[in-house]
Amino acid sequence: MELEPEVHAHAHKTGHRRFDLVLALSALALSIGSMVIAIENEGAMRRLVTANSWPCLQISHGNLRDGARLLHFDIYNAGIGPATLEKMVVTYDDQPVRSARELLERCCKVTAQTQLQTVVNAVENHVFAARDALSFLEVPQAGTDEAVWNLLDRERMRLGIQVCYTSVFDEHWTTSLHAPRPARIDACDLLKGEAYEGHLYEPPGR
Repeated sequence: MELEPEVHAHAHKTGHRRFDLVLALSALALSIGSMVIAIENEGAMRRLVTANSWPCLQISHGNLRDGARLLHFDIYNAGIGPATLEKMVVTYDDQPVRSARELLERCCKVTAQTQLQTVVNAVENHVFAARDALSFLEVPQAGTDEAVWNLLDRERMRLGIQVCYTSVFDEHWTTSLHAPRPARIDACDLLKGEAYEGHLYEPPGR
């Protein structure tokens, strides 16, 4: 029984050595170019997904809402992705305050006998959906000592408020009342200052 000779496949050649080398190098360049384009497309898609999920917390305060005299201190997600607020630092005259009670006592001499109406919300670990807002402190003029309300209305300009929050991609960002442009940070623990803990608030005299 005779065995047929083994046939090896070879790349087609033109018979011109230099031209064959140019073809091989061109094919290699095309392969590398395709890989580079694929990697760049993947990076672009990743950046697009990140951009479409980017949160942006903004801090504000004011003395009027819906036509009513109301002091309000707010956090608003102006971005298009959710954000989890991990830490907030509030200062008065550059000194940290840990609660609404401490703030009102220091800025406005609030005591147990002061006539005062407040609404306090804890914001730590609060998840802000896109376009979501939350007031961490509200003081309506109605039901509040007028002198105290007017004093807080003036003294709120001496407040400093800074927050650190995370995106769905576990990116950490900081922003503040006086520097609203977000800045990247490695971890919210790096945000200096004692954390403001709104849920520790107790109305004066309780």
